[in-house]
Formats: sequence, structure tokens, C-alpha cells
Amino acid sequence: MVTFRCSSLDAKHPSTRRAYLRVTKWDEDPLEFWGLAAVEAAIRDLRKHGAQVWELVAKSLPHSALPELRVLLQCGLPRLEHLGVYVDWPEDRGTEKQPLSSFELPLKKFAALRSLVLVDSAAHLTPPLASRLRCLIMYSDPDRSGLLPLMPFLDCVGCFDCMEEFEVYNCFALTSVKEVGGRQPHKSRLAFMKIEDYPLNIFHMLSAIIVPAHANVVLWANVRGALVRECFDALTGILPDRSCLPILPRVSNVDVYCTPERCYITTRVANLDPMSFLHLELLMDAPDQPTQAFKHDLGELFENMVRHIGDIFSPLQVDDLEFVGDIDHVPFSTWIATFNRFYGLRHLKMDDYERRASPEKLISALMTASPQPYANNAPLCTNLERLVLYGDMPQQELLDLIHVCLKSRKEMGARAILARLELRLYSDKECPAEVENRYRELFSPFAERTVLRIYKPSGDRLGPLSLH
Repeated sequence: MVTFRCSSLDAKHPSTRRAYLRVTKWDEDPLEFWGLAAVEAAIRDLRKHGAQVWELVAKSLPHSALPELRVLLQCGLPRLEHLGVYVDWPEDRGTEKQPLSSFELPLKKFAALRSLVLVDSAAHLTPPLASRLRCLIMYSDPDRSGLLPLMPFLDCVGCFDCMEEFEVYNCFALTSVKEVGGRQPHKSRLAFMKIEDYPLNIFHMLSAIIVPAHANVVLWANVRGALVRECFDALTGILPDRSCLPILPRVSNVDVYCTPERCYITTRVANLDPMSFLHLELLMDAPDQPTQAFKHDLGELFENMVRHIGDIFSPLQVDDLEFVGDIDHVPFSTWIATFNRFYGLRHLKMDDYERRASPEKLISALMTASPQPYANNAPLCTNLERLVLYGDMPQQELLDLIHVCLKSRKEMGARAILARLELRLYSDKECPAEVENRYRELFSPFAERTVLRIYKPSGDRLGPLSLH
């Protein structure tokens, strides 16, 4: 590898000294250029000697170098397979929105291009070029101006014949088009997809393509500025018809997480090798110090997620559920409705985020007889194997209720012995060790392994133990 360093002029300016360019030609070692002067000279030279270049990567590229790069791209690099451009934004750009840098890449001048990575920049793609790409990554900050129009890009998404890795972040202006008619979703070979954008934009991109069930999918919906109570509709609104995301009816594990820090649903398909996953997350405006009003709205959002999770995924397939949030906002009726839908549930984990709410309503729901006609008065979640609860223990009576629940479930025909019972409870009152040991013995006949921990008063209870 041959390296060319920056000039003495560049050395006085850190922002230009960081500029870097790697050029690799067929059957030759890579050439590296450091410093703006060396990088710009190399780019100019490639206009005449770029026919054999198969890789071009420019990092920490200042805006002053973009005109030179655009001229090179207009000339074309016919054998280029990988292009990476990482634009370096000035740190003192002020409060004014900066425009997103974009490039034209016509197919006839980039016929060999297979991998395109653009950071703080983007490309106006055409369907013929998109149909040949295997990797497309475009990243922009959400506060850029001059974003790309979405509708022309949807024609490209509908031509992802070879695409295996697809990542786009905040590159498109918010569309006002609610429905796009006349476009059938295109079957793809995607293995990994990650999108951060407005909910409606995500919906349109997903509706243009069929993502294989084995693919890993991460969707971040930008709902900054929206009211918290409106966010659940945004979460479900990004999802297209199930035929476009065949992972939806195959999900086996679902984690619902709603705290002031993050709000998401993560899922997995356990019977696929390797295991695939789908991650849906809301990017909200969260105050540094959450107010009681914000916490209340967030609690209602969490209750919505618990109540409607069965509308998103197939309850017949899901056997593992985990909830992290403010369970004080989830009423007894919601737990019953949820458990009634997920009647094949084997693993259940509930974590009250602040550890200030008691799991009493959830425990009572597990003692309720299933309304299913074939259940023969068996309790909800008859096949439950593992039960994990983190929360508050306001009174010792909660432990009595758990014991009654376990005994009642056995008598009603549920699985007689759990594989694991784990209880991690917080109490503002001292709980003597002998009391804890006594209840551990009471629980032991109902579980192969019993974990009971009652945490003594120690101030802050925050920080969910079940955080992945």
C-alpha cells in the first residue's frame, strides 16, 4: 500500500488534514491519500486515469472538495464496484439547516457499481442502477434541508433484484402521498434492512418490496414533535401488508419496551437458522427530566402496546413475551385480553421500569379461567413454563397472592411445575431473611428452579434488570 501525506498547508488546518482517499485499481495495491491537497489532486488525476479503479473511498471529505468529486463522477468510473463517500460537516455551522449533498450516478458511467455507501450525502438513483446494487447505505442527519424526493426512489426499491444490505437514514423529504397505486411489491434477496425515517416514508418503502422472512430488519420511526399519545398509531402505521414482511406472522419472541429513554418492540423468529429479528422503534422527543405528565402519557402508550400487540403479530406463533414499562397503567382487563390471545405462551417476563408498581393485576389475570370454548376452565396461558416478574412489593400479601396463583393454576389444569420462577421485588419495608426463605420454600413445589430476591430500601430503583 502506497501512502501520500498532506501538504504543510493542510497540516495547519485539522479539518482539511483529516481528509482521506483510498483508490484501488485492478491488480494493484491500494493508494492512500491524506490531507485535502493530496486528496483533491488524486481526484483530478482520476478523471484521466480512473478506467481501472474498482474501489474509491473518500472519508472526512470537506465541502470544499465536493465540486472536484462531482466532476469526477460526471466523467464516470466504468469498472468501479464500490464507492464510499463520507462528507465532513463543519463543527461551527451554526443553527441554520445545512443542505444534504447529493450526486448523480448514471448507469452507463457506473455499469459495474455493486456497493454504494454515502454518509452525510445521498445519490439520485435510477432503477437500472439500483437493480444491480448489492449494498446501499445512505445516511443523513434528520435536520438537513434539501432532502431527496421519495416517490422516484420507490421505483428504485421496486427494482432491488440483487440487493442484500439496504440502509437509509433520514434522506427523504416527508411525503404527503398517503397511497401509491399501481405498484406491486417486488420480491427481494435482502438479508439486512435498516431504515430511519418518517413513519409514512417507511411504510411506502416497505410496501414496494417483499423482504424475505430470514432477513434482519430494523425500523426507526421519526415521531419527534408528535404527541406521545399519537405515537402508537405511528408504530403500527409503518407496517405494510403482511405479504411484504413475511416475518410478521412467524415471530415467536416479542419484547415490548417503553421507558423515557427508549420505546420499541423487538421480535425474533426462533425456528430459523440463523435466528432472524424485526426491531420497531419510535424516536421521540424525550425530556432530560421527564415530567409526571410525560410519564403518564408514556404509561398510556405502553398500555396501548400491551393491548394491541396481538394485532401486529400472530398470537398462534408467539410463545415468549417480555414487557418493560410502567405496569401501573395496564389494567387487569388488558392483561386478561392479552393473555387470552396468546394462549400458547410458554415464557412471560414483566419488568416494571421504575419498580414502583406491583405486578398484582398481572398475577390475578393468570388465575383467570380462559374463555376459549375448548379450554375446559383451564387458566390463561395454560402451558406457561417460565414466569419472571420485576416490580414493587408494597405488602407481604403480594407473596401470598403469588402462592395462591401458583396453587390455583395447578388445580385448574395448567402446567403443574414451572421450569423457572423468578421474582425480583423491591420493598420500602425490611423483609426478614427468614420470611424470604419461607416463601421460597412455599414456591419451590411449583417450579424446578425458584429465584426470590426482595431488595431492601436503597433509594433509586431505576434501570430495568431485563434490559438487553
